[in-house]
Amino acid sequence: MTTDWLFYLEWLGVATGALCVWLNSRQNIWGWPVALINVVCYTVICWNGQLYAETGLQIFYGLTSVYGWYSWAKNKSRNTHQKLDIQFLNKKQWLWVMLSGAGLWLLIWWLLHRYTNGDVPAWDALTTAFSLVGQYLLARRYVENWLLWVGVNAVSIGIYYYKNLHLTAILFFIYLLLAIHGYRQWKKDFEPKKS
Repeated sequence: MTTDWLFYLEWLGVATGALCVWLNSRQNIWGWPVALINVVCYTVICWNGQLYAETGLQIFYGLTSVYGWYSWAKNKSRNTHQKLDIQFLNKKQWLWVMLSGAGLWLLIWWLLHRYTNGDVPAWDALTTAFSLVGQYLLARRYVENWLLWVGVNAVSIGIYYYKNLHLTAILFFIYLLLAIHGYRQWKKDFEPKKS
């Protein structure tokens, strides 16, 4: 990852990544199109870094960014207060989230170990599995998405540092701080639906 164009691509990825998460934490719909630029950058970066699950995850991010953009736009057109209809998970949903994440982790780990030459398959699988679940929760406007991102970002800092992607490790530290901010902001903005 020492070629010049990858270095500049990583800088663009860092800038668009920080901006899209900050915009999402503020419930700003423009976070989604910025995320699409970030997806292109990190698809190339992750592939070159042999982080194959993360590469596939970028494709998922692209699809959910389109879905999130559509979903949030539809929600804002119905909402006169211009705030999203954010919600909390119940206990049963939390159980589903944890079981889904664990199941995906094991499946992706096995696939990476068996079919790739990646050198950190367990960690790559862990962050990918819970990123899949976290991104789904973000697009569906569940406050707890930010808690999953705190965990994913903390682990990702170590992975990217190990892979000598130091700018990206710094980005994931910023993501970690933004996830904490996002959780606090969304909790503050939560307005229970009136029956």
